[in-house]
Amino acid sequence: FDDFWKVTNGVDDGRDGDALKAARRAIISNSQIDIFNAKVVAEFGKPPFNCVNECMGGPNDQIPASYARSLHDTTYAYLRALNKTTEKFGYLTKDLARNGTLINNMSKGEFQGETGLITFDDNGNRQPNFFLTMLDISDQANVVMNITVIEQYVGDSFVMFTLMRDIASGLIALHGSFAGAHGMLSSENCLINDRWQVKISDFGLNMIRESQPMSKRSNKVFLKYERL
Repeated sequence: FDDFWKVTNGVDDGRDGDALKAARRAIISNSQIDIFNAKVVAEFGKPPFNCVNECMGGPNDQIPASYARSLHDTTYAYLRALNKTTEKFGYLTKDLARNGTLINNMSKGEFQGETGLITFDDNGNRQPNFFLTMLDISDQANVVMNITVIEQYVGDSFVMFTLMRDIASGLIALHGSFAGAHGMLSSENCLINDRWQVKISDFGLNMIRESQPMSKRSNKVFLKYERL
């Protein structure tokens, strides 16, 4: 974050002051990508890659892809799980390395990756973690918020009422539209977004739907009478 608002290409346009004013009002969610990209080219010249000169291609070929950091962390997490497997069993065979369930279980834990703090739960799922940074009174980077997303079912009565109201509002809108009715409403096509709003999907195209066989008996509970 050191003077990131200043021109770095050697051409001074005289507007660093204006850029600083804008930077004071900006919130940055991630800045590690620039640091990582600066290291990638240099690291490729070292073992085991040993890629230098012509091997690196032209100038446009030396720009790391946007997913390079994720690939780095994925590879590191896999190798870390292999090391933990070796420590547990005292050896590592091809069968152990190819045991996806075992490797997934061995992924539990956390480490500092290029995409931030990597935390895996008991199921091998990564828990999202974001840092929001902005400049303080001295124009130095200051972390103002750490956002961690934890999958947890919310059973609060107010939330449940809000979800039911969203479904009812969606059905009212459908009944007044060209679709006329949903016809296959169930929990499978009620989607909840990050704002805890219900979005009703899988409606319309009645001709195609009516030609499809019913695979689940439970779906008949949600059908309108004329389709039964």
